Amino acid sequence: MLVAIHENDLTPLLNSFNDGICCLSGEGELQCYNATAKEHWGGEQYLTSTLATLPAITRSLAGEEVTHELVEANGSRTLLVNVLPMYGGTDIVTRIVIISHDVSESVQLQRHAESALRVLSEATFDTTRVEQIEEAIRRVAALLPQIEAIDHSIAFRLEGTNLIPLAIFGHADEQYEQWHSELISAKLSMEAALKHPGSAYLHALRLARPVMVDFSENTSLYTNPHNLQAAIYVPILMNSNIIGLLGVERERPRDEMGVFFPQWSIDLLTALARLTSMTLEKSALLNSIGQLQNEVEEAQRLLNQKEEFLSLAAHELKNPLTAIRGQAQIMRRRLSRNIATAGEDADEETRDLLKGLTSVERQTHRIEQIINTLLSTSRVDLDRLELSFQPVDLVQLAKRTLEAQLPFDRKHELRLFVEGQSIQLGTDKQASVPVVTVQGDENRLEEMLANLLSNAIRYSPQGGPITVSVRHLAGGFAEIAVQDQGIGIPQEAQAHLAERFYRAENARRISGQGLGLGLYLINALAIRHGGHLSAESEGIPGKGSTFRITLPTQQ
Repeated sequence: MLVAIHENDLTPLLNSFNDGICCLSGEGELQCYNATAKEHWGGEQYLTSTLATLPAITRSLAGEEVTHELVEANGSRTLLVNVLPMYGGTDIVTRIVIISHDVSESVQLQRHAESALRVLSEATFDTTRVEQIEEAIRRVAALLPQIEAIDHSIAFRLEGTNLIPLAIFGHADEQYEQWHSELISAKLSMEAALKHPGSAYLHALRLARPVMVDFSENTSLYTNPHNLQAAIYVPILMNSNIIGLLGVERERPRDEMGVFFPQWSIDLLTALARLTSMTLEKSALLNSIGQLQNEVEEAQRLLNQKEEFLSLAAHELKNPLTAIRGQAQIMRRRLSRNIATAGEDADEETRDLLKGLTSVERQTHRIEQIINTLLSTSRVDLDRLELSFQPVDLVQLAKRTLEAQLPFDRKHELRLFVEGQSIQLGTDKQASVPVVTVQGDENRLEEMLANLLSNAIRYSPQGGPITVSVRHLAGGFAEIAVQDQGIGIPQEAQAHLAERFYRAENARRISGQGLGLGLYLINALAIRHGGHLSAESEGIPGKGSTFRITLPTQQ
């Protein structure tokens, strides 16, 4: 029996759905939508003027059913869209229904955080009055599949060398029997298995700490009889003794953000493992839920502020800074030509103006370096720094970086050596320049060298030579080194150079400038390239320092 729905009842009905829903006529005209759809698509104006022109919508108006297609909405959201064409008495499309689901990164993070808090809350409540540790472990394992990233969860007890299956959730019956048999057989040789683990969960027991496994990258290290993509296994400890294990497994590929599990998954699973074994602390954990939620919200708020600030810095500072620097360069060149033409007759005011423009150009260059360092450091800290690996000639990179520095530094003698051979700067007439090639991100490698040069110049106040050396090393590595004759680095400070915001005491006395992020960023980038940063110094002023970046020649 068909039930007629009055038009006035349609809007409350659509608004009861969590997903965005809107309807277009066969001609692409907007007929109805709910509040979620308006939020997803960026307002009614976008719905009426632009929505019908999107490729996915155009195809649906032509009769194609669109399923699970990612669409960028209004430049600010990523939506997972399903579009269903509807027909009248003929084969002509009379209208289409568009269902949208927001899969933007920020929304995904919030959704994951909410599900994690929900599981933690339910686990605390469900285990409050449980006296048996087996039942507590079983109840926690039953909650874990609620988290979107998790396909299966397992739990077992460990008594001596025996593995006792407690629960498995998310598997079919035949998989349960296979898993149960696997544990029964594993307990018979537990001692040997702990020394030479074939299963990832046995490895977690041997290490007595959480283990996250990407089976696509560890095909030879662990057995994978269940064809998993990734898993996390966390031992349950009581009084420093392992009494069991909680595990979550994933069979699906990576999600839209390119990850198997959210970054906090190990922390969550560890907290749940502790919850099951610490019955005396259950009341304290109940009180910590509100604090955890506040910390998540505060961390998200600070993260948003940081992102907004860095975005503002990039847009509000870099663009006008480029314009100022460009105008300063143009004016400096004109004045240089005028002074060259006038010769001895050039007035002192014009010469002073030239010096001022040179200083403006130098300082804008320095500000640009600071902005780039802040942005790169933020991306490193948030693990959002993407590297594009390709063959890079360190010799040409060093030559280009040094030549770019020449107009800003007349006090120091900048020198380049390759395999012990001196390379002339500022000319292309070098007979034969050796090639030292590594696999890396060219922009990031240039940023690393520019930071080392900036430090060498800053902490060599009396001038003197600054030497960049490039050479091959044994074992498939190459090295680029920067040596100065500056203030040096005290022995006690050398172990802290790669820490965030750290500056040695003698560096603070010499120069109030500097954020203490340069070496931290260089070290982080070197590690991400498969290399490392090292420093050598006797800590004696005038003998200076040598910083070496070692990089692999193959990716």
